[in-house]
Amino acid sequence: MSIDNIDLALLKQELVDWHETANEGCDLLIEHADKEILFPSHRKKLRFKTPQEISAFRAGVLLAKGQFSDLPFDTEQTIKDENNEH
Repeated sequence: MSIDNIDLALLKQELVDWHETANEGCDLLIEHADKEILFPSHRKKLRFKTPQEISAFRAGVLLAKGQFSDLPFDTEQTIKDENNEH
């Protein structure tokens, strides 16, 4: 099986799409941390009740989001942003 530039471009786009979806999901978790959350893989619902629990959950999601905030390669948006800085 050979891999060409088109295959790599498609894979890169899939990673970019996944990354955007993951960031949007984290933003939703942060914004709605006081609501009931269903984790389908565990079939459990979770609800944080106290302000301390909500803050701790938000902090955890922010830390997790920070781990994958930037992709390890340039995207079209990164290139546009860099060009606008110059």
